[in-house]
Amino acid sequence: MNEAGVWNYVKGGLAGKWLATRIESNAGNGVPDVVFCVPNINGFMELKFIKEWPKRPETKVKLPLRPEQKLWVETRGKRGGNVWVFCRIENSMFLLDNTCSMSACDGWTKEEWFKHSNMNWQGRVNFDELYYTLKEGYDGKLS
Repeated sequence: MNEAGVWNYVKGGLAGKWLATRIESNAGNGVPDVVFCVPNINGFMELKFIKEWPKRPETKVKLPLRPEQKLWVETRGKRGGNVWVFCRIENSMFLLDNTCSMSACDGWTKEEWFKHSNMNWQGRVNFDELYYTLKEGYDGKLS
């Protein structure tokens, strides 16, 4: 799998629940991969894929956002924008808001990824949970 595979997975899982468009790279530096709309909400989602977890449990995995992506996610998130990062690591999927994304860029162990992400799924995403979180925002009640 790669980032395009992550996009196809999320797009298919939320089919009929959202309108989403993959943004091409010429849209500007740092602009997330996807612009989406769910009832009364517009938002952005950056997609990331990391092939596998490190062998040692204490090894930290950094969310691979480029500096301009970090700036885009952080500045809009701080102003109340509906900005998310969806990251797949091996068979684990994570949804991160702007605050979690910035922290994950510094690196988390596998245990910390599950502990600190806004939402996470092992094996398969619960697309009802994902939809609700994109629409209503994360309030800590779903994890």
